[in-house]
Amino acid sequence: MLTTKDQMMKEQSQSLVLVLLAFILSISSYSQEKLETEGAIIIRNSEAAAPVSGTIRFNTTSNDFEGWNGLFWVSFTGLQLILGK
Repeated sequence: MLTTKDQMMKEQSQSLVLVLLAFILSISSYSQEKLETEGAIIIRNSEAAAPVSGTIRFNTTSNDFEGWNGLFWVSFTGLQLILGK
């Protein structure tokens, strides 16, 4: 038979497991988000060694918006093609 202290620890452990399970499910499930803003979004240059596909940055060297396609940075504006960069 469990003592009151043991019963409380068991219930707390079960609660913790449920919280962790809910957290894991929330971060592993597919979500589709939308960003709406009144104002500005500031995008800075990214020097990440391993950017995630879909990352957006502003390249301060070429003054251009770029996206990472999984292999290399791609200009959003075509500015690199015009300027030959």
